Amino acid sequence: MKVPKDTLYLQSIQTVNSATTATFIWNGTSYTLKEGESIPDSPWKVLSIGDSSVVMLFGDTQVTLSTGQGLTK
Repeated sequence: MKVPKDTLYLQSIQTVNSATTATFIWNGTSYTLKEGESIPDSPWKVLSIGDSSVVMLFGDTQVTLSTGQGLTK
């Protein structure tokens, strides 16, 4: 999947062994993160993971991303 540079894209949310993670694409790299984890070398941090959306922290701003949605900051 081609995602523009500096666009955070929420690819999927999955639960494995009762641990929920979210898979993101950021600048050509895929990251699977748990709550509280950050995308390396970026201002993005995962605050909470729901059934179909994720609340991210961008600096001091909370942003909600739905599955299949991309966000450019």
